[in-house]
Amino acid sequence: MKWKLNFSDVMLSNVLRLLIGPAVGFWIVMAMGIEGVMAQALVLSCAVPSSLSSVLIAVEYDNEPEFTSQVVFSSTLFSIFTVTAVIYFMSFIT
Repeated sequence: MKWKLNFSDVMLSNVLRLLIGPAVGFWIVMAMGIEGVMAQALVLSCAVPSSLSSVLIAVEYDNEPEFTSQVVFSSTLFSIFTVTAVIYFMSFIT
């Protein structure tokens, strides 16, 4: 497997998954009037990193496995900070 870093696409994927995802989840929670633990669970589930299963599928079907591996690896690293921030901000959701 050749590793060719596609920095802009990887970062775009991470921004969408780790920053925009929780923001959309928060918007849905507010729009639907969901409260409490259910609201917190929804927003937190939108903040988790990309899953390893996407790499397995990409490898199986030979569909950008290098890119998918880079996204999963980097989103897992960045999620240390973003998930912590989302958990902190979830304390304001009642």
